[in-house]
Amino acid sequence: MSAAMSSAKLEEAWGSLSRMGAYRGQAGTRTATERGFEVVYVTCSFENGSVDVKVVFDQQGKVSGLWFVPPQSG
Repeated sequence: MSAAMSSAKLEEAWGSLSRMGAYRGQAGTRTATERGFEVVYVTCSFENGSVDVKVVFDQQGKVSGLWFVPPQSG
């Protein structure tokens, strides 16, 4: 993960969640395969809305990406 995202970028991404308010809980999960990578989406509910935490795993099972994206069903 450290090779995929610097600590500064992670801090910036994490800080973007502050506008969402208090964490309420996990609303669901789903998985997908995208361009040969395994992807896990964790939908998290906050006081001011929901966010999908997108975690991407490489072929060795290591985290290779992390994003906070608008929630989608499917």
